[in-house]
Amino acid sequence: MAIFKKKKEEQEDIIEMLSRREFIKAETKFRHNNLRKLPRFNKENCVTLGFILETLFDVKKEDLYWMHIFSSNFDRSRVDDRQIDNKDEIWEYNLFDAIFSMNDKGESSSMQGQNTTVTIRYDKAYYKREDKESCDDKSILYNDNSIILFLRNIAASGEGTWYMRVSAMLPDFTADDDMRASRSRNSPQTMSFVLAWDETDPTDRLGEYQRLFDSMVEKSNTGQPLTEDETLILTTYMHRNSVGYDFGYAKWLLGQKRYFDALMQFLKVHEALKRNKDKSITEAYLDTCVCLGYCYNELEQYEKAYYYLDIVVNYVDKQYRKPAYIIEYVNCLCNNNDDRAMGLMCYWIKELEGKKELSADETALYWFLHRRIAYLFIEMKEYDDAEKLLNILTEHSETAEFAKQELEYLKRIKSMC
Repeated sequence: MAIFKKKKEEQEDIIEMLSRREFIKAETKFRHNNLRKLPRFNKENCVTLGFILETLFDVKKEDLYWMHIFSSNFDRSRVDDRQIDNKDEIWEYNLFDAIFSMNDKGESSSMQGQNTTVTIRYDKAYYKREDKESCDDKSILYNDNSIILFLRNIAASGEGTWYMRVSAMLPDFTADDDMRASRSRNSPQTMSFVLAWDETDPTDRLGEYQRLFDSMVEKSNTGQPLTEDETLILTTYMHRNSVGYDFGYAKWLLGQKRYFDALMQFLKVHEALKRNKDKSITEAYLDTCVCLGYCYNELEQYEKAYYYLDIVVNYVDKQYRKPAYIIEYVNCLCNNNDDRAMGLMCYWIKELEGKKELSADETALYWFLHRRIAYLFIEMKEYDDAEKLLNILTEHSETAEFAKQELEYLKRIKSMC
């Protein structure tokens, strides 16, 4: 059973599908950790507690005294409750030992539902140093503290890679709780991140994941529909599961033309993303604004639609401006009888004509703008200008059929005047 391959001429097995989706979600979380560029681990390169403590918290082995491990499944039929006093053993503890077990053949199996809490006695005031038998500093602010880690298996793909969520907390050292340290204000240091451990060579599955991710990015940039797997990457990548779920659900509601229901979900997503400065979610944020504009447009609340669409069309970084965004913006202006519509459409037509080569989306926008201008001329009762433009449009295959129909319509209107 392979993650990205279906059996020939057979419907995908449900277990294979779930396995693939768990892998996609977990790999996306790992690649877009709050802590970037964490290494992958394997049998030759284990993730030790010492590596995490020293890399993230600048904790030294000499600062540790003992470690307590408590782990159990949901019904407490499997419990691990022990204390380790040896500093070397604490430092070399493999975190993935908390979420899977290894048999005599070297094969691993996941301990589903396993919750593991690790508590470490941490003391900086009396540590031993190489140049002295003990430190002379007897400060009460730097003794008797704890480091707390919560470890949880977040996915068991069964395909050779295991993933684990690590939530770590280091309480402040301040002894007097009323005292406010200038750096931390008595707040603990906290971190949450995902680790990956490859039991087998991950080259093929990671290569296939990368192709899937690249396809998702390209389609998002060009407005093409995403596959289920690509949508799963996007909603997970968007940064939080709840936001991703709301976004995916809102998209589904939009497809069902349930505009008010979709609006409520998109507003939740917008609120979550609008203050986030991470460039990785810029496209998701702008897409949310466009969807809000579209919903308000369909509900004929054009002022609100304009607010969100204006954010997108005038976004500071022009590389994110898509032709599809301009189309929805123009629809909003025209629906609201906005005086700026004609001038803006003429501006964009001139801008497109100044390019040496147009993409397919830019070409579609170019002819859309001409059609919209023809509509606008008719709405403004500028029939001569409308007829002149429509006659020009009959000479182009992209707009010929539309122009002929509008000329017939215009003839009927003029006969009634």
